Amino acid sequence: GIPPALFDRDEHDTWLLEPEDLEPLLRPRPADSHKGRFGHLLVVAGSAEKPGAAGLCCSAAVRAGAGLVSIAAPESVLGRVVSGPVEYMGIIADDFEGVERAWQGKQAVAIGPGLGTETKARELVHRCVAECPLPMVVDADGLNNLAGSLELVGKSGAERVLTPHPGEAARLLDCTTADIQRDRLASARKLAAETKACVVLKGAGTVVAEPGGKAWVVKAGNPGMASGGTGDVLTGVIGSLLAQGYPPSRAATLGALWHGHAADFALRASGEQALCAGDIVKSLGPALVELSASRVPPRR
Repeated sequence: GIPPALFDRDEHDTWLLEPEDLEPLLRPRPADSHKGRFGHLLVVAGSAEKPGAAGLCCSAAVRAGAGLVSIAAPESVLGRVVSGPVEYMGIIADDFEGVERAWQGKQAVAIGPGLGTETKARELVHRCVAECPLPMVVDADGLNNLAGSLELVGKSGAERVLTPHPGEAARLLDCTTADIQRDRLASARKLAAETKACVVLKGAGTVVAEPGGKAWVVKAGNPGMASGGTGDVLTGVIGSLLAQGYPPSRAATLGALWHGHAADFALRASGEQALCAGDIVKSLGPALVELSASRVPPRR
């Protein structure tokens, strides 16, 4: 865990992030804004068994402000993800070459949610992580497919953000989940150092760590987030911010804080027992609006 006494030390490489820090981290939108100014995110996610993970990731990316969002997947998956009045687009991609074509003209990639761990998915993740020249956030099955192959993360030289939960982090570092949880800060820093990537270690007291050792602890979120799909939402938010041009550590810290704060906002209506990932997506906007309103001084 993270001992409270840590924040009493005279150290300058660990910071606590609270909801009040959220709005100042976001860039204001100019009056003459258009969708081309806010990037195009490519989502590589979903499978026949887990199409919902891809949909949640895409919806969160749209809500987090990306100008455009597209998902690259086989046609059989797209038919289950891109249906009805959704704000994201579909690109048929059956293999790496299809995904490679799809990332042309995009600003960032989010890969992993619901992708599966079969041989074809594993090969796709390996090549995308190793060869894609764009900033990329890797989550879920993207991480599971990288276990034992961490050297691929830094191969392209492009910016990478990894978002493991403790179990995924344990697989990547070849240790136990208990080892990860025993010192979450040290674990996140170790994974960041070994991969040269920004790491978001999810859980109670989410930790964001840079390869150089700088780290942040997020004071937002609640036990209601312990359900399927919430991590896919975080991936969409971080991917959206990368596409908008935020550097990896800013996208990761801002994304983790916004995600947790939106979950706390949604908690009021849903309660811990009934809170689900879709509630967090819907709360990304209202949670920000409430923060803005709280900053407006009362009229005299």
